[in-house]
Amino acid sequence: YATTTLFGDIDQRLPSAAHSIRDFHLNSSQAAMMQSQQLNYANRQPPSQAYQQGSFSTLDPTRMTPPEVRGTPYGSFPGKPSVPLTTKAAINQGSFRRRMNLLPMLLNVLIPCCLFSGLFWVVSFEMHYKNPLTAGFLIAVALVFVLSLGCMAVDKTYRRLRGDATQEPTWFVFLFASCALALVAALFFGQNNFQVNLQPYYDIANLNSYLNVDPVGARGAEYMDAGRIVFSEGAKLDVSRSMGFKSKETYCVAPVTSGGDGSNASQLMVYDFWAIGTDCCAGSQGGDFRCGSYLDRRARGGLRLMNDEMRPFFRLAVQQAEAAYNIKAVHPIFLYWMPNPVEEVNQYQTDGVRYYTAGILCHLLAQLFLVFTALVVFSKIGSA
Repeated sequence: YATTTLFGDIDQRLPSAAHSIRDFHLNSSQAAMMQSQQLNYANRQPPSQAYQQGSFSTLDPTRMTPPEVRGTPYGSFPGKPSVPLTTKAAINQGSFRRRMNLLPMLLNVLIPCCLFSGLFWVVSFEMHYKNPLTAGFLIAVALVFVLSLGCMAVDKTYRRLRGDATQEPTWFVFLFASCALALVAALFFGQNNFQVNLQPYYDIANLNSYLNVDPVGARGAEYMDAGRIVFSEGAKLDVSRSMGFKSKETYCVAPVTSGGDGSNASQLMVYDFWAIGTDCCAGSQGGDFRCGSYLDRRARGGLRLMNDEMRPFFRLAVQQAEAAYNIKAVHPIFLYWMPNPVEEVNQYQTDGVRYYTAGILCHLLAQLFLVFTALVVFSKIGSA
């Protein structure tokens, strides 16, 4: 019984002793771990040094970070070559530069073309005819704009020569030159279009049109505001009484009658309607008139002469005809002889619009060519 009791006590005490030994070992391990952590905390590198080595850890970075991973940028895999940051920056900078070059190229096409189109329209069409002061003001504004571009181009060039690397005057200088060329071209071609096509149209369109005018009984004083005259059936040119006045050019005239030429033509008391032309007759000998639609049997009308500089020379030719053929002209009206003067005057406007449209298209193509040439040149010199 004593033995049983002794071994029973031993069996009861063994589990508690085992638990005590286990707790002792656990406490010893925790104490050792805490001591190791304190030592590592005391001996760890500063964050700046850890970052310089390519990794950061609360423990020893040289042992915790594998050599193949150490220094690898975030987002890349170990052992895989990554694009250097400097190369990426260069690529981004190149893309940005190409985008920036597209803007000056576009502006160097649009601004000169808009300037040319606007001034070409101002000089060619109705504003020039009815409001010349307004047209002159707009031309002056365009001139000031071009001169301002020139001043800015000179300033940028001067700063670049002084060493300011941020200034790129190449496209600015090209813009100034293009706008100056567009200004001169618009004034030249616009004035030519106005004088040849649009001014005659506006001059005649602002006057009256008269139909079925009898050249026998009509008088020139009754049609002083005429721009287009269509005569009655049977109206003809009396070529036998034509005349020419020589002054550098030969100014030719032939009276409008009724009934035919020569002896078949009606003898009029007053010859106030005259067909005209230059360098289309035999001069002062008379009897030879080849101006306008003189052979067209349908022709029985004309557009009035609106050129004040030519009118005195035609008047002198009429005076010679009066003296040579013993006829009389009181208020002579000079006409360009043609079948349909109404359609002819509308053709002036059509030709003016076509001239304007062709000018815009030609200037656009020329400007595109100049911009492309400038791009090639600037790329070669490294300024594009």
